[in-house]
Amino acid sequence: MRIAEHAIPPGWVSTPLLRAAEINPKAARFDISVGTLVDFLPMRAVRENFGGVGQFHARPFEEVRRGFTQFQAGDIVFAKITPCMENGKVAIVPALRATVGYGSTEFHVVRAGPAPLERWVAYFLSREAIRRLGRRNMTGSAGQAMWRYACSNGLQEGNLR
Repeated sequence: MRIAEHAIPPGWVSTPLLRAAEINPKAARFDISVGTLVDFLPMRAVRENFGGVGQFHARPFEEVRRGFTQFQAGDIVFAKITPCMENGKVAIVPALRATVGYGSTEFHVVRAGPAPLERWVAYFLSREAIRRLGRRNMTGSAGQAMWRYACSNGLQEGNLR
């Protein structure tokens, strides 16, 4: 996806998303003790229209360490299932109680550089143009459609401007 060419301020550069951020980074191993509570982010806790994160749920590490999406503070979670993606469920993960948190398998995770880059990437992903791209590239049946390859195929040509 090419974002319309517009003048950018002096000193700024236009760069492909994949140069500014890591998309769906591999889960890292952390030395977290069994029984340690970690933050869990269900889809319903991410507010629509880039509205942030509501309440995390505390869950034991051993319950969520496999089978869920891993993220760290500062990562961007981006809904990949309809209608959540279409409703703009994008958020920057705030500080966590442990080194890592977990959430719905229906999130893409985008790991950008330090602030303010993370805010800019989150803003970029929350734009209506990105939602339109997602709607055009959904796979699956109605009501269960998913943008499986959003970040690997559809957005890699997108320039951050």
